[in-house]
Amino acid sequence: MLLLIFASSVFGIVFGVRIIQFFMHRKLVCASNLTKIGTVFLCFHFLISIFAFHLPILVFIGHSFLILTLWMILFLLERRQIDGVRARFLNFLDRWHLNLQIGQSVLRARESALHANDTYLARAIEAILSSKLNPNDRMREKLFPASTILALRSIERATHLSSERLEILRKHVRSVENFRRKSGRATAQARIQSITMLLMQVAVSLYIGCVYGWSRNIDLIVIGGLMSAFSLVWINKYSVRIIWPN
Repeated sequence: MLLLIFASSVFGIVFGVRIIQFFMHRKLVCASNLTKIGTVFLCFHFLISIFAFHLPILVFIGHSFLILTLWMILFLLERRQIDGVRARFLNFLDRWHLNLQIGQSVLRARESALHANDTYLARAIEAILSSKLNPNDRMREKLFPASTILALRSIERATHLSSERLEILRKHVRSVENFRRKSGRATAQARIQSITMLLMQVAVSLYIGCVYGWSRNIDLIVIGGLMSAFSLVWINKYSVRIIWPN
């Protein structure tokens, strides 16, 4: 019993740290938020180990649910950051185009538009336009598709028709974002249903264990939990692999 609790605690912490490192490497979630969420995760992790010490299976279920919750929270924070950057990117293109319309040069119009936005977006766009970023980089493509990166560089280096090219890019980005927003509702509904199913599975497992005994139903509880966790991971992984138009 002690060995199971110890193994669950150690592997739970390892998986939690790896998840946080994974999102930290992607650099889309603020480091301070990662630190706060990691601290809360460790606190709840140790609380589960202490208060459910007499029921090893409950410790395992609690740690597993905590890890899934950690991943889901960080995933939602990352999606929120991406959506926010895309919305501000459209505002940046609008400001850039407006500055060109009032007679500013391409570089001056772009700099004025960048200063009107947040630092995170400004750094990302400056990296793109300075050719420090590979347009096929999988990480940044979550923020800016490869076609958008190449179009920005083309506008930056163009000697004529910059305003017309920027207008075409604005319309393209806006249409893609509208399509992405509408299509994302179906994916969000599928994820909500999968999370609801997992919560129902946890509730049923707790009821079975408390009423009919954990030792006699351990196989049923573990198999049901693994199937629910697998379906949740599969749904989210499949939705992430959907290729949106560039």
